[in-house]
Amino acid sequence: MAKYLVEDEVGFDSELIGFPKLGGCMAVVLQTDQGLYGFHITPGNARKSPGFALFIQNNGLHGNPVHLYGSCYWNNRYLHAFGSQKSQWEKEMKEIATAIGYHGPASGFDTSAAMSHADKAMNRTTKTHSGSNYVEYRRVAATNKCRIFYKKNIKMALTFGNVDLADPVQKVIPMRAKLGAFDLVNSAQITTAAHLAATATVMHEAGFFGKHSFTIP
Repeated sequence: MAKYLVEDEVGFDSELIGFPKLGGCMAVVLQTDQGLYGFHITPGNARKSPGFALFIQNNGLHGNPVHLYGSCYWNNRYLHAFGSQKSQWEKEMKEIATAIGYHGPASGFDTSAAMSHADKAMNRTTKTHSGSNYVEYRRVAATNKCRIFYKKNIKMALTFGNVDLADPVQKVIPMRAKLGAFDLVNSAQITTAAHLAATATVMHEAGFFGKHSFTIP
């Protein structure tokens, strides 16, 4: 059963995790040789990654970590005034990796890449996202690889449904009693989890242009 994560939600699925409504957010996935752990990180909130680590610990690590992914709209998430966008992305990925204790290959797709078919109708002036995208990761068990697909969010049929209480999507929230610490709650207690109906058009697969990789020591 696939998982679809909205803002600040974390979840696990053995085959597919989708991230709707990515404007300035990042779609993060830790791939293991048995499945995918996902975290929908809002802008500037990689500091919440300890909550992601807590989710992984609480669920018991399924398999050995083999790859870390982080895809987002670079032109919206990273400002040129703070250095190159690639260096900012790598810094954020390292921050996430440190929180979850990951070392190894890291990759991601920049949906703002010139050759992508993503929705690029962003508006920084009013700090609103008039355009947003859907990104999903599909694990190929036979080869232990992960493929990245995307589509303009307006072309996806997004609905909201009940959380599976036996395998809940959870939300990372700050702990009021302890600054810088985070806890988890079942999303059913706050909001319903995202679900996506089948889209009539074929999704795009991230190709050579816009994909980036490096190794986290």
